[in-house]
Amino acid sequence: MGQVWVSEQIVNCIFRSAHQGAIIQYTITKDVQGAAPYLRTHCPFKASNAVCMGTFWPQLDEKYPKEYIDVHMHSFEEPNVKITSESSVVIKVDGTRLNGYLKDTTAEIEQIHSTIGDIEPGSITSFRNLFVSVEEILLNGLLRQGIPIPIFKEAAMALAGNSTINLLNDFVRIDANFIHQPIKKTD
Repeated sequence: MGQVWVSEQIVNCIFRSAHQGAIIQYTITKDVQGAAPYLRTHCPFKASNAVCMGTFWPQLDEKYPKEYIDVHMHSFEEPNVKITSESSVVIKVDGTRLNGYLKDTTAEIEQIHSTIGDIEPGSITSFRNLFVSVEEILLNGLLRQGIPIPIFKEAAMALAGNSTINLLNDFVRIDANFIHQPIKKTD
């Protein structure tokens, strides 16, 4: 049995370093699963409330009809994580990986500068909802793949099925029962 406590200060320190090193950035292209319809410059069914980049910036549809745009995202400020018992990330142990999913995601979006034109004030809510949908697709994809639990020396440590991850106020507590699984050597 092992128990690990991780303070939100550790997580925030990692995010601060990643932000200062410009590591927190991602480009969404039409090749990202589920993103292509939203990245179109032309919505094929405008009458049916279709949402795409051409909805927010009609000049894209005029200048670049039937094309796709890439969206480059990066952290503008240091991310700040607040760990509570009602956090929006659900984490579970799956053998030798930590997996999870997002629930009830929110985002704040405002237009600071645009070289392709201003977004209509009423469209910011729609754009925020679109962003949250794409964000959930991307992050849930990463969380489904999971984070591998390290292998130490010549023994793999698998977590027993009754291991738990508890999100509490200001920290995460991981209660883990380990199973020793020797690694088979290949010659």
